[in-house]
Amino acid sequence: MLDRFGIKDCKPQKTPCEQDLGENSEMVDPKKYHEIVGSLVNAMVCTRPDISWIISKLSQKLSYPKMEDSKRESGS
Repeated sequence: MLDRFGIKDCKPQKTPCEQDLGENSEMVDPKKYHEIVGSLVNAMVCTRPDISWIISKLSQKLSYPKMEDSKRESGS
């Protein structure tokens, strides 16, 4: 997934959702955001139930994803 979405060099985080990311209201590509969240849902269902909370939060932003939401999912 990291290669597919161009975040191969992202830095690991201690938790699935770092809270201190700043605010960036710039709109991101909704199609790409949907693909990323969908891929995370697949990973959650198959192997990672521990990330269900953050995926539910990311899913709430599907209609208007912003850069700050995109950073949460990639951990950058």
